[in-house]
Amino acid sequence: TELQSQKEILPTRVSDSEVLFGKADGSSAIINEKAFRIPVEVKKIKNGKPVRVSLPTKVAQADQGSDMVILTKGFLEKFRLPIKSLSSRGLNDLTMNVVDGTSARLTHYSQFEIGVLGVWRQVDAFVRPFSSRNSGEIHLLLGLPW
Repeated sequence: TELQSQKEILPTRVSDSEVLFGKADGSSAIINEKAFRIPVEVKKIKNGKPVRVSLPTKVAQADQGSDMVILTKGFLEKFRLPIKSLSSRGLNDLTMNVVDGTSARLTHYSQFEIGVLGVWRQVDAFVRPFSSRNSGEIHLLLGLPW
């Protein structure tokens, strides 16, 4: 089909950035396209210099059904991003509804810059509640707007 031929001609590429869990070799890396998976870069400071880090496609996901940006504790630790208390902004007893019908209490957030296909934004992301079982998971959910 025409759409398939366009994808073959114009694959999604990530270049000139560090890759999570390793270093890019300088060449462009073709990203496997999957539903709702998007190429994301995060700006962070490394050795006193700003760097862009490309996330593996399995880490970042867009969610049109959410209006929140949510990340995991493992994501914060991997990127050494700042974690802030919601109560410091006067937000106490904040909860989010979960797809299984339960509610989860939100207590922390982080602010950082992300880029998707060259569009950069500063985001406020809520830290997903965690336990010892899932604290090492590395995920970023981009609700709209991000």
